Amino acid sequence: MKENIEINGIRDSDILDFLERFNLLETFNNGQLKCNCCGEVITMKNIGGFFIQNSKLFAFCDQVECLDYGVLNYGH
Repeated sequence: MKENIEINGIRDSDILDFLERFNLLETFNNGQLKCNCCGEVITMKNIGGFFIQNSKLFAFCDQVECLDYGVLNYGH
């Protein structure tokens, strides 16, 4: 049986605009935005996801463990 999987994509420019809204673009561009789980520097190649809680942005790299942590602690 075939399973459908939904994948949402986003353009690089949309990510940069998103980071700018949270005043994190300069931090990202300077290599200082880190995964809230493992501390890995977030780059365009390893962005896993973002969660927003109480108007604060939490960034996570693409490691499964980090994304799981984000969902458990910041997901709704």
